[in-house]
Amino acid sequence: MGPIEEHATRSPGTRTRARACRGRRRGRSGVLAIGLLAGLALTGCLPVAPPPPPPRIAVYGDSLVYESEAHLRAALASVLPGWDIIIRSYGGVAQCDYHASMVDDLDHRNVRAVIVAFVGNRLTDCVLSRPYPDSYYSDAHWAADLYASRGIPLAFVATPGLVGNTPADRIVPNVYRYVGSERGIRVVESDDLFVDPATGKYEITGPCLVGEWECADQIVIRAPDGGHLCPVPGSVPCGVYSSGVVRYDDGIVRMAALLAGFTPPAGRVLVTPTTTTTSTSTTTTSTSTTTTTTVAPLASGSATGAAPAPGSVLAPGVVYPTARPIGPYSPLGDLAPGR
Repeated sequence: MGPIEEHATRSPGTRTRARACRGRRRGRSGVLAIGLLAGLALTGCLPVAPPPPPPRIAVYGDSLVYESEAHLRAALASVLPGWDIIIRSYGGVAQCDYHASMVDDLDHRNVRAVIVAFVGNRLTDCVLSRPYPDSYYSDAHWAADLYASRGIPLAFVATPGLVGNTPADRIVPNVYRYVGSERGIRVVESDDLFVDPATGKYEITGPCLVGEWECADQIVIRAPDGGHLCPVPGSVPCGVYSSGVVRYDDGIVRMAALLAGFTPPAGRVLVTPTTTTTSTSTTTTSTSTTTTTTVAPLASGSATGAAPAPGSVLAPGVVYPTARPIGPYSPLGDLAPGR
């Protein structure tokens, strides 16, 4: 994605006033400079400062962000009135591939909040030249240092793991979680929308979301490769409805609102299984069906838009790391490339 271009425009009235100013300047060539400035001020001919650029949120990521971009951009716009959105993502990239863009965006595009979402690819030179996953640990701290030095709020995303794995099996997402705990940086977690509670693993299909009209009971939430989100192979960006995209974007959108100072919207929740209760006596038999749902809270303190406690994680119904602690990060040596 190329850099954002900004174009200055002039209304016809501005052009007319400018011509009038030029005429008056030519007719007063003998007036002292101080008198000219005073006259320009009185007649409204002094240059008008351009309005400040709108605040912007920047999201940096890899293929999961890339396939989600259309839905993510629209969802972010709905919760960030008056803000512009920068999304920089591509399949196979690592965080370090965007370091130059992160600095440039800070310097030139009025970035006021940042979300970093990388699953842990190890395919490009900037990450292949260093031990893995230590490189991501170092890069997460690099981002923490960069944005702290500018006073810009930052959040990491702990992306869902591969189908068949558990959350503890993830590598780089758990590195980001650990750095978040070390540095007091918020982390987006979406396990509760992707993990089967019966197996504790990520699955290809999952229960419907509340209000998901496309779903009857179960719905495809991951791509056939078990790593991506779009149900149609090769559809990047995803060109069909994807429950996986909606689930992945949900926490990012809520976190974006929090970082920007808005009240986050309510999170998406799963339809709970239907429970049937039958009671029998000697004279009557009655059957009742009850379906219940719970509203997923934000992390502590954020119901009114306040920031969660340092190190806590935004997740549907769960606050990390206290509710589900993880072990300390340690170098894991040379591993197979991520997706």
